[in-house]
Amino acid sequence: MQIKVGPLAVFVITVCLIGCKKADQSVRQKTEEYFAIYSDRSDWEKLLSYYSDKLQFEDIILREKHDFKGFVEFYNWLQPGFEKHPDYPQSLILEELIIEGCYAVGMGKLTPFYWQGELWNMDGYGDFIITLEFDENLKIIKQTDWVAYPPGVLAYLGKSFASDSVAFKP
Repeated sequence: MQIKVGPLAVFVITVCLIGCKKADQSVRQKTEEYFAIYSDRSDWEKLLSYYSDKLQFEDIILREKHDFKGFVEFYNWLQPGFEKHPDYPQSLILEELIIEGCYAVGMGKLTPFYWQGELWNMDGYGDFIITLEFDENLKIIKQTDWVAYPPGVLAYLGKSFASDSVAFKP
């Protein structure tokens, strides 16, 4: 049995494929910009400009869920106490980026930093997966973080998962 595809069907399929490729390219560019700003960790307002006010944020390991306002309070880079490590000018290293339509998945590693003057070393920790979903305006509407936090970070935040054995290793 032979399937005949008319010229209109070929045109529609071609436009859809080109549209998806353009969407992928736009999302890739926006995601690369986002991770560069995130990694530099110096322009809080610029980072926030990537998000929709309809954002739904979740940190799987910390068991945190927030809307945009809650996310701003949770992520708050403006808190005094954070300092980049002088040997690591970028706060994260993006090792892999996967784009599919309006979705992006970034994988990499957090770098060591100082918090309240104390070194938070990432030896054996700091691996992350961050998923992003973009709307039609290329604003992030959903973000899900999986981060292998060092035990000191969990203790500092008052999180204890020993009984549940929450673990993450990409």
